Amino acid sequence: MPLGIVGQFVRLFRPRINAQTCLRYHDGANCNVCTAACPEHIDMHAPDATTALGECTRCGECAAQCPTASIALKLAASEPVISDAESR
Repeated sequence: MPLGIVGQFVRLFRPRINAQTCLRYHDGANCNVCTAACPEHIDMHAPDATTALGECTRCGECAAQCPTASIALKLAASEPVISDAESR
């Protein structure tokens, strides 16, 4: 059993973007730091981001490299990838 219960629990978390602080979403800047940092090259701003996050390894590199700390790993409920709510 590779990760057991812990591995199953980790799958519940996915990166979420705070739209109020994200340079690309809020300011329209050409920021691609999160996509470049992602080992799977997932673009969380793409229209199919929710589907693409199925390949997410939850490594946290997108959050670690974000210049505005706009990405957080949160519970993957039915909430969108980009949230208008404060994530801090």
